[in-house]
Amino acid sequence: MDNDLRGSDQRFSLNPAKMAELVQGIAAVRQALGSGIKRRFDSENAALRKLSKKIVAARDLPAGHVLARADLTVRSPGDGMSPHLLDHVLGQRLRHELRRDDDISTAAIEPPSPQP
Repeated sequence: MDNDLRGSDQRFSLNPAKMAELVQGIAAVRQALGSGIKRRFDSENAALRKLSKKIVAARDLPAGHVLARADLTVRSPGDGMSPHLLDHVLGQRLRHELRRDDDISTAAIEPPSPQP
């Protein structure tokens, strides 16, 4: 109870006031850490849409064209197919023609052929 007493333990001991401060600090840290669940707040939606990306045609492409990496590019805003799906789009055939900067979508490409 007295940090000025002799011995090493006394220097590190907490009196009731310091113990209460420690408990409050631990509670503040727990609150600051949050739940660990990532979620999007409504206030973030406009910025996330503007700054995120989508897959688009890099040039005019005819119907039936098989998509290669050079045919595709990534642009803002992120209101279309996410770039993390790029590998799934490569090698797919277009259902209809696309103009430069048209969105790549599931409606624009034929479903993958079943593998034998």
